[in-house]
Amino acid sequence: MKQLTLTLALAITFVASSAFVIESAQATESATVAGAKKDLETFKSEMSDKLNEIDKKIAELKKKTHAKASEAQKKAIQELEETRSKVKSELAEMQDDSKEGWKSLKENLASKIEKLNAKIQKELKR
Repeated sequence: MKQLTLTLALAITFVASSAFVIESAQATESATVAGAKKDLETFKSEMSDKLNEIDKKIAELKKKTHAKASEAQKKAIQELEETRSKVKSELAEMQDDSKEGWKSLKENLASKIEKLNAKIQKELKR
């Protein structure tokens, strides 16, 4: 009887410990997911702010070149607007992805925005 009681006590302790470990793992996973979502939302917000700045620069470029715009300048502005539109669409479509996929997507989108900004700066200096 003592052995049965001891075995039962050990089994209950093991089950309780297992439940605690599972709950701890789930809490850690939830914190990780929440952190990744926060990182994603922060990134999307930052990129959205940059796109808003790009919109302002494109508008400035249009004003600057409106009267004396050559065909090349008009084409450059059109290309900038198309590129900006594509980047905005990609940003809007961003979904939670695997860690590697998210990292790649983040780097790719940030690179596109930087290239777009560089093209705008070049056109503004003309």
